[in-house]
Order: sequence, then C-alpha cells, then structure tokens
Amino acid sequence: DLGSADLASPRRPGQRFDIRSFAMRGQLWEDPFFIQDLVGALTIEGPGLTLAMESLELPSSVLHGDLALDWSGSGGVLTRIGGVAESLTLADLHWLEPRLPHGTASGPFSLELNGDGVTLSFDGTRADSEFGQARATGALTLGTEIGFDDLDLELAGVDLGILTPWVPDTLPLDGWLMGDLTLSGSLDTLSVSSDVTFLPPDSSGQAEVRVTGLLHLGEALGSTDLSVTVAPMDWRALRGVAPEFALQGPGSLRVEATGLLDQGLRVSAQATYTPEGLAPSRVTADGIVRRDSIQVFLEMVGELRPLSLTALRRDVQDLPVTGELDGTVDIRGPLSDLGL
Repeated sequence: DLGSADLASPRRPGQRFDIRSFAMRGQLWEDPFFIQDLVGALTIEGPGLTLAMESLELPSSVLHGDLALDWSGSGGVLTRIGGVAESLTLADLHWLEPRLPHGTASGPFSLELNGDGVTLSFDGTRADSEFGQARATGALTLGTEIGFDDLDLELAGVDLGILTPWVPDTLPLDGWLMGDLTLSGSLDTLSVSSDVTFLPPDSSGQAEVRVTGLLHLGEALGSTDLSVTVAPMDWRALRGVAPEFALQGPGSLRVEATGLLDQGLRVSAQATYTPEGLAPSRVTADGIVRRDSIQVFLEMVGELRPLSLTALRRDVQDLPVTGELDGTVDIRGPLSDLGL
C-alpha cells in the first residue's frame, strides 16, 4: 500500500515512495525470511536504495531504523541495517544465521551483510537466551568463522555451550561465566581481557578468573603473552575442563604462556592448595609443552615447596603414599606417562 510517490523532483535526486503497509516473503539463502508489515519511506538513487523504517514487523518482533542496499561494488549487494529493537526475537534472524540461539534482544543495534558474512554491532544491547543473559557493546562477525571487534560483554550466567556451533572441537571449557569479558580478533588470534567467575556444570565449586593476552584457537593452538590468574578458586571448578578431576578445596592457579603448541608452548605456572585442616601445598613449574599428531610432551622443571601427599590423598583415594615432598623435579616425556 503506497502513499505519495515522487518519481522525479528538482528538489531531490532519485525516486521516493511513502509506504503505508508492505508485506513479503523473500529468500536470499536456503531459508526464507518474512516481513509481516512495513511502514516507512523508500528512496532509490543510483546503484542503491535507502529505507527509513517507522516500523518493521517481523513474525515475532517489531523494530525501527534504517536500511540501505548498495550494489555498486563487485562483491555483490551490501546490506546495512541500523535501528532500535524493543524486543527482537532471535529466531527471526535464523534465516540469516541459523547458529544464533533462541531468545530475544533489545536496544540499539546495526547489521551489515555482505558475501563474507554478517556483522552485528551493539551499543549496550541486551540479549536473553536459553544460554543466559548478556549486555553487549562492540561488534560480532558471523561467517565461516567467528570474529570480534572490541566486543565488551557483561555476562550474567552465560552457558559456554553457546559457542559450540562455532568452536565444537577446540573449546576446552564446560560451564557458566559471570562478569566482564572483552574480545577482539578472530579465533586464530583472539585478544582477551576478562574478570569473570567460572562455575562448572555440577556447580560444585567456582573460580574467579582474570585473563589478558592473545589466544590462538585455530588450527595452530597456542597463545601470546597470555596471563591467567585463577584466585580465589575451588579446585572442583577444573571439572569444567576435566570431569574426572578429583581435587577439591581452596587454592589458586597462575599461568603465563607464549608460543604455539605444535612448535613448543613456553609455560610458567604456580599452583597452591590449602585444604582446611590439612597441610598446604605450593608448586611451581617452568618449561615447554609440545604436541605432535598423537600426544602432548612436557619438558618442565618443577619446585615443590612443599607438596602435601597427605592432603592430596583425601581426594585421590588410590594415591599409594602420604607425607610431604620438598625439592626440585624434572618432568620430561609424554603427558600420558606422567604418574606419581
């Protein structure tokens, strides 16, 4: 349903159409998209058009803003959308990116779509999904790979399973995050700054985690100037990495790492274990961690100052000895051969 139409005017170039009501079914990729109703003004000029949307009604959402299409480049049609969503149902965008979770988003946003994927930009935008709640500022690119541009996230109990569609084989953690997280770059070189609380799947223990540095999570796994401080913590939180991990009780963990795992990752680490009513332990380790196509190898020197076997035996029932170890240890060989 069109209102006025300016096909030629000395006051403005191009053509302008006032849209009172418009509905359509369209298809750009495998899945179709639906516009239930659109009210706004359409301007066509040169190799592009702009649409000022007073109201855009999708199957389960209503938003307003501006849309621009530009087909002047060699890479196909460039689509930009900017606006404010009072309540955007993420399922209305599954035709665009089926890996998005089910849930809703509200607040300012922009979207840019080209042949390489879709970039979503946020400005204090809130998202509520089956995986938890978050408030976002910055940009997220979804294509064959996931990318971040100074994406600041305020997390409220977000399940890390939300990342599984993009990193199903390389994400070592299972659990929930609460706190502040900033990401920038691609999975190959991802800048991370975080101050979060991690809770494992069984909610048995938690850890305060502060991280800075670069992570390499592509084919070449590793890090650059990575610093991780986990304190205070309950060692049960590591069951989010290794479900069979038996140690429980308070302690801390600090790790610095630089390098690629295939070439040799240089690691410096310090761990403490302070169970109530038992002797504390403090262990440091420095050296190289390397991986070949089959297994992981260690070339490390450790300091036990001390290591309480009596305290460990409380949780590791098949530990054959008790007492304390104090001194230096040399650890070399496959990780699978490591034993006590």
